[in-house]
Amino acid sequence: MQYAELLADPVVRGVTVGECVDGAEWGETADYKEVAHAHTRSTHDRYVGHICVKSWDDLFEGHQMRVSAVVLEELAHLRADAGHTEAWRREMHKLGVSVPPMHRKRKR
Repeated sequence: MQYAELLADPVVRGVTVGECVDGAEWGETADYKEVAHAHTRSTHDRYVGHICVKSWDDLFEGHQMRVSAVVLEELAHLRADAGHTEAWRREMHKLGVSVPPMHRKRKR
């Protein structure tokens, strides 16, 4: 997906790079290992629809303005309005992104 397509998605209100949209420095609102997060309705804040990304390198893959798989994962959170649920996994599939092993549905 190209960056312009991401911004045109109806659930995306904006993308912030380098800090959280709420103005907090990275690490104040996110785990330092985390490179992105999305503000879904469950966050109960005024920034619903925003994707925050740690760095420009985490936002893009290559030099073609293609957004990274990490950002697509956050888009899936916004579209599903959920955490790592079945609805989120369906959105990941629609976006053509592999679900990370730690978030795959556990077999019983």
